[in-house]
Amino acid sequence: MNVADEIRRIKKDLNGIKMRLAQVRAYGGGHAYPYSDMANTADPGPPGAGYVRFFANDEHLIGLTSTDIWHDLSAGAKGASSCVHAMITVTDAGGLNITWSAGKVFDAQIAGGNQIVDIAAQPVNQACVASSINYLFYDRSAGALALDITGPDYTDGDFSVAHILALHNDILDILYRPIDYESVHEIKHVLRHGLEKAITEGMIVSEHAGANAFDVDQSPGVMIYGGFNVIHGLLIDSTVTNIIRWYHNAADAWETDVNSQIDAAFWDNTGDGIIPIANTANKYYRSTFYTCGDHIHWVYPQVEYANLNAALEAPDPTPPAALEKLPKTVTVVMKGDDAAFPVAGSDQWIDVRPMIGIGAGGGAITDHVNLSGLAWAGCGHTGTASRYIGFDAAGAAQERTYAQVLVDIGGAAKGANADITSLSGITGTITTPTNLSTKTTAAWTKTIGATGDYATWAAMIAAMPDLIAHAVTVTIQTGTTLTEICELKNKHGITKDGVITIKAEKYFPTAGEIPTADSATATTLRDAALATAALGNDYFNGCWVFIVDGTGTDNGFVLITDYVDATGDVVVANWPGTEPDNTSRYLIVGALIDAASARSYGLDIENNTVSINLYGIGAQSATYVNIFASHDSFINTRYCGWRDSAYGGFTAVQCLGIQIYRCGAVEGTRNGIANHSVNSMEIGLCGISNNGHNGILVNSGGFTEALSNFGDGNGLWGTYAQYSGQARCTGVECSGASGNHSNGVGDGSLAY
Repeated sequence: MNVADEIRRIKKDLNGIKMRLAQVRAYGGGHAYPYSDMANTADPGPPGAGYVRFFANDEHLIGLTSTDIWHDLSAGAKGASSCVHAMITVTDAGGLNITWSAGKVFDAQIAGGNQIVDIAAQPVNQACVASSINYLFYDRSAGALALDITGPDYTDGDFSVAHILALHNDILDILYRPIDYESVHEIKHVLRHGLEKAITEGMIVSEHAGANAFDVDQSPGVMIYGGFNVIHGLLIDSTVTNIIRWYHNAADAWETDVNSQIDAAFWDNTGDGIIPIANTANKYYRSTFYTCGDHIHWVYPQVEYANLNAALEAPDPTPPAALEKLPKTVTVVMKGDDAAFPVAGSDQWIDVRPMIGIGAGGGAITDHVNLSGLAWAGCGHTGTASRYIGFDAAGAAQERTYAQVLVDIGGAAKGANADITSLSGITGTITTPTNLSTKTTAAWTKTIGATGDYATWAAMIAAMPDLIAHAVTVTIQTGTTLTEICELKNKHGITKDGVITIKAEKYFPTAGEIPTADSATATTLRDAALATAALGNDYFNGCWVFIVDGTGTDNGFVLITDYVDATGDVVVANWPGTEPDNTSRYLIVGALIDAASARSYGLDIENNTVSINLYGIGAQSATYVNIFASHDSFINTRYCGWRDSAYGGFTAVQCLGIQIYRCGAVEGTRNGIANHSVNSMEIGLCGISNNGHNGILVNSGGFTEALSNFGDGNGLWGTYAQYSGQARCTGVECSGASGNHSNGVGDGSLAY
């Protein structure tokens, strides 16, 4: 190849690199690093304007002006640089040992004569340093290869041959520097500093659905290592390829083990000479995943945080040296006693991948959505923009006007609505576009049940308009059990009359306080207040009686098989728990949402600006929360009951206003009712009994007015405030093993 051909080839390579660099997003106000100081970590001074910045997880890697980048690339083309000239093969010799084959390097700094240096083979085992990145490089001053964990001195003309990743007492991977043309070494030198580690797509870690709570998957993807090594990662299932877990041992040295699950019960208290110690139940922990393409690495949490916000805003755990040149993928924040991962898509899953938008290039575009820059005149079209293309009888493309197209399909030129005189000839179903919001035009009244307007909640909610200008009432027929997650989301009130009411067809009481039974037997509960209501024989058949305080709170929702109006007798087949008596306070609900210990929520209410009323409905056995309200304007709940949930009977998060009156919350694994950052929650005249932790929890700056609630048997406190939560308790209080109410110490909370 002559000089002219070589120059043309170099320019072609440079143009390709320049086009790829143009894809790196420009970001004004970066820092300029002179090319000669690439390895210098000192900050060169205050930000300037018009720089290109490279980012990984919002951490500044390197910044160069666009002029500097092109100058450095051009300089690399003008003069040959040192590089590998003939392949040197590195062999894993077992344990931490390697050997390498003979090869050649090009030493550009040899003045005159032969600049090709022969590298002798090394058949004797050379030991790498455990849990580190080991560098095999050409040491120019010695004229031979060297192996250490410091790496080459680029200012002296040294350069890398391979990176050896040593995991504990074995070689994890050997990453080669490709054989270079002398003229492009400078180009790769720039890229190595700008794209030391990056992910261009995929490689996201998420929960793996299966028998174990903390197994994970890593999605397929592409990562860049050392600026120009592209690694294509396949799907990694931790039940097939174990996670490599990093922590400090008793000597405070990095150590690893392998498991299909992360260790959600322990954290790495570095510097105390103790191996990972057990989590604290009410603390939060932040841990991070890394990838090397074919393995998932996980670094234990290293700090305990008092609340979720502190953990979300904290830095990631410090990784071992062996992981510093590998990209992060995902950080997860968990509570000390979490029995499962956070809900997918929540703020506790944090994408920390060092993403950069560089494509592989060269492939055909197969999806129209990837096309850009196709302005009418700019891409070779002729004629007038916004016209139409058709085909003549011979199949040739032909420009058509709008009027011509209408005639082609049997219509006419555009006119006024009044010109439409007939819809004859239209066949099939005409449907409303699914991407348009619908609005009520009058009161909307529907029923759910075996003989109702809809058989399921899902069918009803699909038909309910999104914009609520009138009263919307949904009645659940007596005896209906809904075995689905009932979602009520993104409904918006646009007039003062716009309100949604969800209610059971029958429930008791419908006014006044929660009643107390007069007596009970093995199959009955009697109350004169029922007889006084005079609702008729069999009125409550198919409903459920629910004890919320006193004797019998362990019965749950008990099906009513008969009702005798004259005596006010509720008849059941039997009491599955303790037989009630004249201390038992009860509700009768006419509809039940049963999560059957298989669904996260019973009723999931999110992102609604319309006011919502709930009356006479029971919910039970959710794996998270029976009634979950998040980012809603106002919810009013009356005569409803909840039991047997993993976290809470009714939990509200960041809502404006919640009212819960004359309801029952019983046998929650943790809390009966929970307020997380709700502006104003009122809980009044409710029976709150036998919940595992607290009857009422107020958290994260929320405010709760607790008014004359009753019930006992709660595991810790009747009412508990923490993390700037405030609870004002008035009148009778529900109680717990530790007392009626209390608050955290030193966290800004108050219960009084």
